Amino acid sequence: MKSENSPQHGDQPPVEPVDTAEVERQKAALSKEVAALRRRLAESLGLTTLDPGADDVRAVVKEWTQGAGVGVSFEVSGSAGGVDTAIQALAVRGRMVVVALHESPRPVDLYRVFMRELSLVGARVYETAAFDVAVSLLGAGEIPAQALITQVEPLEHVEAAFLALEQGQAMKILLDCSDGGILG
Repeated sequence: MKSENSPQHGDQPPVEPVDTAEVERQKAALSKEVAALRRRLAESLGLTTLDPGADDVRAVVKEWTQGAGVGVSFEVSGSAGGVDTAIQALAVRGRMVVVALHESPRPVDLYRVFMRELSLVGARVYETAAFDVAVSLLGAGEIPAQALITQVEPLEHVEAAFLALEQGQAMKILLDCSDGGILG
């Protein structure tokens, strides 16, 4: 859907922070998540989730978008399957934002990128303005931080924290680097 403010062919608008409040209001996001705990949390926040092990993600996206595909996909898994799904889900002139750190090069369907005029954008370096928006959203209560932060652990438990994340047992874990314990 084009508006007078839509980018013209060839323009590359910057990746902007996701306004989670707007996503909540629009209910216009699908989340593909392998971990049941994270799917339940996303659903409790009003998002529609898909289990890539049980759901036909491509068919759901096709039905959900009436065959058009999505305007933006975020690849946050770091997996080859995640890259493929994110590319396949895109509408003509859609944009895939690579957020995850991939341990090795991934194959990308460049024929599809060409034919559908897709854009691929990496999101590794954030500008101060993005942090300002995030802090503002947190301060206004627009981001449900209490629901998203599964636990707080002392720095010496960093390995266990990463293991819990890898095993899908947590959403976000804060590491407390202070001398006095719980962020104090």
